[in-house]
Amino acid sequence: MKHTSLIITILMLFISSSAFAEKKEAEQNIPPQEIFDACVNKDIGESCSYTDNLNKTMNGKCVKDSRVVVCIPEPEPTHKE
Repeated sequence: MKHTSLIITILMLFISSSAFAEKKEAEQNIPPQEIFDACVNKDIGESCSYTDNLNKTMNGKCVKDSRVVVCIPEPEPTHKE
């Protein structure tokens, strides 16, 4: 009987940790609202900017992605020596 309780406890911990990992992964796949907000009332190709989660200002252009217009940051210039 003790083994059964232990096995059930271990299975419950495994299931809950797997569910937590899946939720965390799903949250990471959600685009930040700022990229949508930055292009409200703007046309495709217009300049846009937003502040990312690291408090850095990102500058880019409004582009159509599927059915919505979003602000896609311009690539940072690479320094060639």
